Amino acid sequence: MELHRGTVRALSLHPNGQGFASSGDEGWLCLWQQLQPRQLLDAGDVSALAWHPLGHYLAAGGCQGEVWVWSAQAG
Repeated sequence: MELHRGTVRALSLHPNGQGFASSGDEGWLCLWQQLQPRQLLDAGDVSALAWHPLGHYLAAGGCQGEVWVWSAQAG
């Protein structure tokens, strides 16, 4: 994962197996589809990632209790 500059903290495979989400020490949350990364969050301290069972939403949890949710369709 060349996009992350440090340690990858969390990784979650999309339910359809066609992509995944990752977060790293540098504070980036990235969505990878067909190995093309897209940055969703900068300066977030993400410690956990989880997909909706049908892949409609991605949720991220922060180390300070923050929660972020993205619609997979809208980005």
